[in-house]
Amino acid sequence: MPPPTLYDDNGPADPQWASASHDDRVAAVLSHHAALGGRHAAQSDPTLHARLHVTIEDQLLAGAAGVAEFFERFGAAGVRRHEIVHAASAAFAEAMRAAASSGQTDAGSIYAERLARLEPAEWIARAVRRRSRPDPGRD
Repeated sequence: MPPPTLYDDNGPADPQWASASHDDRVAAVLSHHAALGGRHAAQSDPTLHARLHVTIEDQLLAGAAGVAEFFERFGAAGVRRHEIVHAASAAFAEAMRAAASSGQTDAGSIYAERLARLEPAEWIARAVRRRSRPDPGRD
């Protein structure tokens, strides 16, 4: 099991992040979310949610197209880093669904376009609507 400090949603990944196994990174995110308790919405599939966190963090470290710019733009607008990860995760999932439903093979370009198009104010409005719903399994 990785040390609990391996993942902190308030700042860049711990230096150990890149050398940890994928499973250890997922476990670290799960542990971090458990420590947040009620400050993080319940997830219908916590492991999938953690895997999305890992995917986005890995993309950021790898310099994937548009991801660092997305983090900078949202951070400059005052969006907390954890919410930025959630926003990028949503854009990633939407891009994967769009590519699969259309038969496109380049989901990366769809993802980069979604990241470029999503505005902080739009994401904040979506988050407020989501949190005002009575369904605790959605985030």
